[in-house]
Amino acid sequence: MNIELFNQLLIAMTDSQWQQLANGMNLTLLNDQEFLIDSDISNCIVNSEQLAASGIADIKGYVMQNAGELLHNYYLSNPLSQTGFNWQVKQLFNKIGIENFVAHDFQPAAHSLFVEGSKVIAEDTSSPRHAYGVYFTAENEEDDTKQQAIDWVDSGEAYEVYLSMNVCRYNC
Repeated sequence: MNIELFNQLLIAMTDSQWQQLANGMNLTLLNDQEFLIDSDISNCIVNSEQLAASGIADIKGYVMQNAGELLHNYYLSNPLSQTGFNWQVKQLFNKIGIENFVAHDFQPAAHSLFVEGSKVIAEDTSSPRHAYGVYFTAENEEDDTKQQAIDWVDSGEAYEVYLSMNVCRYNC
C-alpha cells in the first residue's frame, strides 16, 4: 500500500469506524489494499491501545497527522501480503514487459523485483541491488516463458522467494 491509498482509505472511514477504534478495536491492513477493523493485532497498522487519545477527533487527528510514519513503521516489521505483492509485480510486468524479468541460459534477467518499504520496484542490471532481487528463471525455453513467469507469480513461488530473502527482516 502506498501513502496515497492509505490516506484515501483513512479519509473514507466513517465516524462509526473511528468510534470502533476509540472503543479498543484495531485498524488492520488486509491484502495491502483495504482496512479491516477488528481485535487482531497481527497485521495491525493502528493499535488502539497505543493511542494516547480519548475520543474520535483525537484518534482521527493523530492517525491522519501521522499517516506516513504509521505506514512506514508497519512495513518495517510486516511483509507485503501475497495479494499486494502479486498485484504490484503484475503492474511491473505490464509496464516494463514480462520478458525483462525472465532469466535465460544461466544469465540474470534484465530486471529483478526488489521490495522497498511497501513498494515492489524493478532494478536493472546497473543497480547494485539487482543481484538481491527476484526474477524468474526459465527452465524450458521452448515453452511460453511469459506464461511461465505469470504462473510463477500466481502460484506463490515468487512471493515465497521474496519472503525467504527477507526472513530476518521480518522475523529476527
